[in-house]
This record gives sequence, C-alpha cells and structure tokens, in this order.
Amino acid sequence: MKTTTALLAALLLAASASAKTPGPGPAPDFTVGTVLNAPVRRASLKSLRGKVVYLEFWATWCQPCVDEIPHISRLAEDYRGKPVVFLSVTDEPKAKVERFLKTHPTKAWIGVDDLGDVFKTYGIDARPAGFLIDAHGRLLGRLFPSDLRAADVDAALAGKTPPDLEVSPAASPAPAGAKPLYEVRLAPGVAGPYTYSFDKDDIDGNNLPFDLAASMAYGIDQFQVELETAPPVAALDLSVRSPGVPPAADLLREALERTFGVRAKRVRIRREAYVLERLPGAKAPTPLDHQGHGPTAYGGGVFRGEATIAQLAAFLQSELGGFVVDESGLKGWYAMDLSWDERKPETAKAALESSLGLTWKKARRKVEILKVAFPARRK
Repeated sequence: MKTTTALLAALLLAASASAKTPGPGPAPDFTVGTVLNAPVRRASLKSLRGKVVYLEFWATWCQPCVDEIPHISRLAEDYRGKPVVFLSVTDEPKAKVERFLKTHPTKAWIGVDDLGDVFKTYGIDARPAGFLIDAHGRLLGRLFPSDLRAADVDAALAGKTPPDLEVSPAASPAPAGAKPLYEVRLAPGVAGPYTYSFDKDDIDGNNLPFDLAASMAYGIDQFQVELETAPPVAALDLSVRSPGVPPAADLLREALERTFGVRAKRVRIRREAYVLERLPGAKAPTPLDHQGHGPTAYGGGVFRGEATIAQLAAFLQSELGGFVVDESGLKGWYAMDLSWDERKPETAKAALESSLGLTWKKARRKVEILKVAFPARRK
C-alpha cells in the first residue's frame, strides 16, 4: 500500500544503476576553490602532481565520516613531510565546516566544494568514500577511509597498485530514466511540511521528522517513538529501493544506525491509552466459524473485512494517534464493516458501539514504546 500526505551526503548502501564512478586510468582532474587546514588556499589534481593523493568525500553530519577523522588524521601525521596529501572534501558551507573543525581537529587538508563540482566529477552517491591517486595522477582504486592502510600509501609512493585494492570498473551511462535496483539515500531535510510514500519495496520522503523515519524503519507507529535526545538533523530527505529481500524498512533501519549511530530499544511503560471494552448491556458480536481472510479495506475512516479485535485495535492506534489496548475479552475472528469521520474520533467510538458492541475509556496502561538514542556528540 502506498500513501501520500502533505508531509547525510547521500548515503547509498549499494550503487545505483546510474552511478558514474571513474574507472581505471588517469584520475579525473578537479579543483577545490577553498582549502582549509592546509598550506595552500586552493588545490587541483594538476597542482598536486608529484604527490600521492588520498581524496576523501565526507560531511560533518555523516557519523561514519566523523568516526574516521582520527584514523585519517593519524595517517596524515605519519606521512608529514612526505609527498602525500590527505584531502577530505565536503560540499557544505565554509562557515559550518570551520565551526566543526574547532571541535574536531584533523591533520588532513579540508576541501570545501560548496558547488558540488568535485562530487559530480567523481560520481559520488555515497559517503564516506575515497580514492587513492598516485604521484602521476593515476587512479589506483576506490576504498573507504577505514580501509586505507599505510601499506596502501607506501605502495602508491613506490608507483605500485596496492595489493588487494579493488579497482572500480568504468561505468556505462544507464538508460534515461533507469530506476535504481537497490538504493538507500539519506540527506538533510528542512523542518516543516513533509510528504512520504511507503511500501515493502520503496520508501520516499521529503522533510520527514526523525521520529516518523524511525517509525518506518522499526515498524512501529510514529507516536510510539520517543527521541531521548535531539536528533542530529532537523528532518530527512530519503529514498529506499529494495529488490524485496531485505524489505525496504530493513535497509532504512540499517542506514539510520550506520549514519547516525541510532540505538533503538523497545520498552513497556505506563501511558494513557484508549482501552477497548465491552459496552455494558450490548450483545456480543458473533465470531466467525473459521479463520478470517483479513481486512479488505482500511484507512481514512474505514475498516472492512474479517479481522480479530487485536487487529482492529492495532489499526485504530494509527487512526487515533494514540495507544489502543484491547480488554474486550473477545477472541476469534469477526466480520467488520466500520466507517466514521476520521476528523472526529468520537464518531469511531460510535461506530464501534453500534457495530461490535464495543466502547473505549481513557486510562493508563502498560504499552510498548520505542526509545531512540543517539551517541553523545564529541566535544
């Protein structure tokens, strides 16, 4: 079912069909107009000829990128005074990067590619990412910052291709309009009105609140998500494409955990809830003599088909935007044909009373919530 309502670089966990990563041979030339933390103010591949270059793509909001800063910084310090440059490029504003560097010092050069030209040149659809380039401007291969070792740099200095380094093949342009077969993309959004669509194989969203993105990823209603600390971004733009196994929600969950260090835990806690119970004096509905086939229509003030009271309660939870606890004592499957004005919750209560002899009261009960925490930000 897909729904649409008035609702960090891109994280791609598997390459899309349209990615254009450079292949073996000369590395594409680039120019970074602003370089921080370096003896130069701008840099190009041509100006760095004669030096081994590790060209990294990163962002301040990308937690895996931030985690790699100490590793790259140590390498930069180890090769200080040698013809090696560690150039970490981001497409964020200079002022934001400068503020970040005050609390996250590094020995690497920091390139500010605020127009995204270098990202486009290298076909970057995932970060962190990196390319090792030798002193002659030859692209040796693409590898994650965490995979870069001193042996790789030493081999490049010797004019050799590091052993076990996977060289990216040249990519052919995808057909116009080709849809990625497997993709997870996250980018910062803007707090405010949002839109989304969601099903087993595809998830899309613009400006999604973090608790809504988490609800999709962990299979729980949005109101059941409690953020224990402020999220690292105000909102998310995202797209997920899955071949079906694993489901898109599983890919989104992995992306949130890898990118933001999300830690989620389901707990039971007392909260106010709609408690379903039998209406005094009402006749009990007659259960079906067989296992039902499930609801045939639901959403927008409609619930129709064959279902258990527990299934109905789970549906009402989304419709009412609050916890629903079944204490009716009714077991088995029932034929249901309910409709109400979704803008007026009390009309749902009236539909329950007239059709199933059920009502609700507000009371505190133990219910399940998802506590979402983020790692403490480094000082």
